Parts: sequence; C-alpha cells; structure tokens
Amino acid sequence: MVRAIAVLAALVLFAVLPALARAHAELERSAPEAGSTIAAMPERIYLWYTEAVELRLTDLRLLDARGATVDRLSPRLVPGDTRALVADGLTVPEGTYVLAWRVTSAVDGHTTRGTIPFSVGVAGPEAALLARGAQQAYEPTTLAVAGKGALFAGALGLFGVLLFGPLVLGRWGRGRTEVDRAIDEARDSALGWIGVLGSILVLGGTTAMALAQAAAAAEVTPIQAIGDPLAQALVGTRAGYLLLIRSALGVTIALILATSRHESGSRVIALAMAGAILVTIALGSHGAAALVWPAVRIALDLLHLAAAGAWFGGLVTLLLMVRAVRRSGTVMASQIVAGVVTRFGRMVWVVGIVAATGIIQSLITVGSIEALERTPYGRALLLKLALSGVVALFGILHWRLVAPRLLGLARLSGQIAAAAVRRVERRFRWTGAVELVAAIAVLGLTGLLTGLQPAREAVVAFRSVAGQVAAGGLTMRLEIAPGEAGRNRTTLHVAGDLTGVEKAVLRIQHLDHRDMGETEITLQREGPDLFAHEGNQFATVGRWRIEPLVRRTGMEDARARIEVTILDALAARTRETAFAPRITTSAIVAGQLLLFGVVLLAGRGRIARGRRRAMPIVLGIAMVSIVGGGYLGASEASEQIRIATRGENPVAMDAAGWERARILYQQSCAQCHGLTGRGDGPAGRFLQPPPADLSAHAMDHPQRQLYGWITEGIAGFAMPAFREQIAEEDRWRLVALIRGFAENGPADARAAVAGLRP
Repeated sequence: MVRAIAVLAALVLFAVLPALARAHAELERSAPEAGSTIAAMPERIYLWYTEAVELRLTDLRLLDARGATVDRLSPRLVPGDTRALVADGLTVPEGTYVLAWRVTSAVDGHTTRGTIPFSVGVAGPEAALLARGAQQAYEPTTLAVAGKGALFAGALGLFGVLLFGPLVLGRWGRGRTEVDRAIDEARDSALGWIGVLGSILVLGGTTAMALAQAAAAAEVTPIQAIGDPLAQALVGTRAGYLLLIRSALGVTIALILATSRHESGSRVIALAMAGAILVTIALGSHGAAALVWPAVRIALDLLHLAAAGAWFGGLVTLLLMVRAVRRSGTVMASQIVAGVVTRFGRMVWVVGIVAATGIIQSLITVGSIEALERTPYGRALLLKLALSGVVALFGILHWRLVAPRLLGLARLSGQIAAAAVRRVERRFRWTGAVELVAAIAVLGLTGLLTGLQPAREAVVAFRSVAGQVAAGGLTMRLEIAPGEAGRNRTTLHVAGDLTGVEKAVLRIQHLDHRDMGETEITLQREGPDLFAHEGNQFATVGRWRIEPLVRRTGMEDARARIEVTILDALAARTRETAFAPRITTSAIVAGQLLLFGVVLLAGRGRIARGRRRAMPIVLGIAMVSIVGGGYLGASEASEQIRIATRGENPVAMDAAGWERARILYQQSCAQCHGLTGRGDGPAGRFLQPPPADLSAHAMDHPQRQLYGWITEGIAGFAMPAFREQIAEEDRWRLVALIRGFAENGPADARAAVAGLRP
C-alpha cells in the first residue's frame, strides 16, 4: 500500500509537469478612447490592460446608444503583447456606440468588465451622458473570499504539520523510550487530524474558488456555473490549470497521510507536495503579474507562505500535541509538554521572516501612505498588520514567559509543582487558542487581499496634478486628473466674488514644444464655483503652461499662470530594464522535472521496497528527470540571455541592414515623424493627435511592442498598419533604427540615424 501511494504521489507530480509559469486585468487605455469622437469606425479596435488576459474567457460587444447589441466582436491578442487585444472594426452609420468588454486575468483568474463609449461622425445628445465610460473592477464575492481563506488555512496547516517534525522536534521522539513513544503518538495524532482537515479545506477552498471564477466569467450564479461555464474556466486557462493541479495534490496528500503517515519517506513526499501547493498559490498572486522581476516577486511570496505555514501549521500541531500528551496519561507528560512548547518557542525567528517578507510585499503593493489610507486594499492591510502584531506578541509571550516557566516547573516534583504546571498549561491553552483565532483571522484577511486591487494601482484613481493662484480678487485652484498624457478631466475651482461671470477658459501651451502654439479651452460651468472640461487637450508629456482666465461683466479679467508636468502613463509599466529572468512554461517544466527526480531519489527505498529489479528502474527514471530538467532549464536560460543580449529583436543588424532601415524610414515614416523622429515631418504637423516623438518614447517601450504597432497600426491615430507593405524582417529593422532617435538609444542605432538625409 505504501508503495502504491508513493507511486501515486510521483505520478501526480509528473502529471503537473506542463504547468504554466508565467492582480487584476484593469483597462489601461483603448483606441478609440472613451468619450472620443472619430470620423469613421477604425479598421481595428485596441484595448490595453494592466495584466495578461485569458482570450478564451474574453467577451467584446459593440452596442448602440440604446444598449442593443450591434455585433459580437472576435478579439485576438496583439502580437508580442499578452496584455493587449485587437478586434476588427465594423462599418456602422454615424452615431454613439459603446464597446462592452469583459476579460479574465490570466494571472489570478479575476474577472473585470466595463464600457467604452465613443461617437462616429457627429456626437449625438446621448454622447454627453456616456462620455466618461465605466469600468467595474473585480469585487471579491463571499464565496471567493471564503474559498481563499479555506485554501490558505488548509495549505499552511498541511505544510506546517509536515514540517513540524524536522524543524521543531528534530530527532526527539525517534527513540524507543517512553517519552519518545509518547511524542511519536502525539505527533501522529496531530498529523492525522490536520491531514484530514487540511486536505478538506484545500479541496473545498479550491472548489469554491473555481465556482466563483466560473460564475464571474460567465456572469451567472455559482450554482448555474456548474457545467459548461466551469469547464470553460478550468480547461485551457492558466488559473484553471493551477486549480486542477492544487486539487490533485490535495487528494494525493490526503491518501498519503491516511495510509502511510507513520513512514518518514511518505512524509517527505507529502511535504514536497504541500510545498507544491504553496507554489501554485504564489503563481496566482499579485507578484506573478509584476512586469519587473516577476520571478523575484513570486519567490518572495513563496517564502512568505512557507514561513507562515511553518508558524501557523506548527501552532495547530503544538496545541493538538499538548492535548494528545495530556490524554495519554504518561507520567512524563509535564516534561514532554514543557519540551515541545520550549522547542516551538524558539521558532520565533519564523515570525521574523513572515514580518520581513510581509513588509517588503506591503511596500511593493502599497507604495505610499495615501494608498494605505484611501484604498480598500490599504485599509484591509492595516487590519491584517494589527492582527499579525497580536499573533507575534503571543508568540513572544510563549517563547519568553510560558516556555521557560513550564520547563522550570517540570523539573520540580511534588503536588504543588504539578498543580502549578497544570495552571500554566491551562493558561497556555487559552493564550494559544487566542493566537490561533487571530492567525485564522489573518488568513481570512489574506484571502480578501488577494481579491482586491493592489493599493498602488487603486490609488491611481486619486492621482492628479494641481496648482493654485490668486488674481483679480479670486483664488483659482486648477486640477488635472489623472495628469498623464491622454484623456484628462480638468477642473477649476474659483473662490471669491463670482457675480457677472461670463465664462472661464484655459490657455495652454507646451513649453517643450512651443511650435505647437497656444490653445484655448472653454470650460463648462458645473456648479456655482466649479468649471470643468474633459478631453485630450494634454496629449503630450512634458511641461505645460496653463493660464486660467475668468471673464466678468464690467470687471477686469482674472488671469494667472500655472506650470504643470504631464507624465507618460505607460512609461512606468513598459520601460525596458536590464535582463530579468522570466518564468516561462519551459522554466516551470524544468523545475518540476528536477523536483520529480529529487523526490524519486529521496523515496527510492520506499518505492522499490527492497526489490533489486525495481531499484535500477526508479534510479533510471530519477536520473532521466534530473538530467532532462537540467538540460531544459539550461536551454531556457540560454535562450532568455540570448533574447536579452539581442534586445528581443530576432534580426541581426549589419551595415546593409542599417542602410535598408534608413531607406524604409525615409520612404514610410519620415513624412510624419520627420528626419529627427520628433513628429515634425511635413505631414505630421497637421495631424491630431500628433505623431509620437520617437526621441522621447522609442526607449520607453519593448521592441516587440514597437514591432506590434508598426505591424498592426494604432487605431484612432494616423499610424497605419504596415503588415502588407513592409516585410517582417524589414519591420524589425525599422524597430532597431527608431531606437537610435533617443539619446539613451544603442550607439549603433544612433550612428545609423545620424546618416538620414533629406
């Protein structure tokens, strides 16, 4: 039976080899933009999200102004960018339309939805009502939060109870004395209880999460999601694959602990599988969605989970062992309890790891005091930190006070000492129970936090640039939200005597591109002292001079000047960095092959059961797995390094390649972008929005993204698609060339750009 369970465990580990290893998918921008008016429906519609999306679970429809479906669109991923969708446009008459979208994150499985209203031709009267559009962020349901809380409790409990022996007890309990037998029986009892309950929680939590995800993706109730919606969410999606792996691991651990938990080899295999469950949780965390060093973020999450499991699972094991030892009736019960509590008390360093990794994660996901105070994620995190502090205080109490007192009393004899030991143990059971309840509450809040948008992203809704001036007896406060290149809402709050106000305008000029001239914007009055405008007036990054002007009848105009800086919304998200290893499918397969081989080596005796013919087979499979995993891992690392050193451009550039790129640029790009790449070409001066300034933006985007734009074009802009006009290799040559317009571009590209001639 033991051999069968061990083989089953190995097969489950082998079955999860193809695992995909790559927070919420919020709409970042779109073309056409929300509230925009375009001359005609573009050939292609683009939507950019903050995370990779599951194409299988994506829904995109075009609605008319009354909400009736015009057509269901068929989106596809933009080449080289898993966070962007493109769909072919339709031929429609003039009027107001709405793009209704629903996507599911490929990272955490959360579903978001929203609308993008825009007008074709002349905007109708209903356009003003729809101008800003809407986006419904993922809101964790009770079922999803409960499922995640159960999953965390079960997974951490399993990992902690299996780690308790080697980490806390060590060799204590492995002998043949009465004390050793009592310890072994108490540990076995705790392992049985936690093994059953932990496996049930893992399976139940995973099932609840799967139903919640399927219901959100299909927009049905969890009961209605049973069937095709559930299959749609689980099969062929990354999040679904992780859920299936987790379920298989949970079932196998339950079988191992139910039948062969007495054997050390089986416990080692179960511990490895419990660690694999923690890996699946880390792969679905907010860190897995990071654009910079996702592998480091996942490793940090995994370390946090492992340390939390060692403490939480260890605490539950400790309480159950104390209960079992007292019920055993052994005369050495006081000494055993004192010894176990003392050994676990020394584990306070694990709390330090939990705290350190938690603080680092908080700094990354929160980023500012404002985000901590103003967002649901930040407020939930504050509560979690407070409860974590309670857990830590009780841990220190047990370590510094309870454990030494128990140990001292256990060395004494007599009825008075025995009564004192019982009193201390009784208090420990109460304080331990309080610590356990606080820890369970922390796990529940952790489940809630994984379903909330990280505070650093959520606080963007509060972002703005502002300035305040006084002139003509009025105090004017200008605010531009979000203060980034693109669509902004500009508000002017005016305090003072507003009698006879005829109008309020803004005169704006780009200080870095004065040749763009000055633009006047008329503000609409939205309240007694509030004037506002929404549009693409700040379409270019850099410094802007804004002159608010309030005209009043019979009085001198009140005017003043304010300077603001408009940021690039995409720079922080898509800037290329130094080489950062990516977790790909090949990388995860390599890691799992290595893990499978190591597990087989560790348990070879249990699996072979002393049979001479079986041992070479087990060793052979283990070596093949280790060698195969090592080869695959080395190949993947080599490929990633090659891509990094080549800048993700598959075309090697030589003198002929640079000359070819210059010819292509002058033929296809210079009319709009100019020979300097600043968007000042003969045709570019008359385009709205103006062509991109390549000297400012070429190095702000990955080369694969530049290639995608050259290939597919950018809907809503004058940038055409060159898929049919320019060959693939030539498009990559253009990508290499335009990076030379930037001051920090590659030296060979800058030299090639310098060779451009009228």
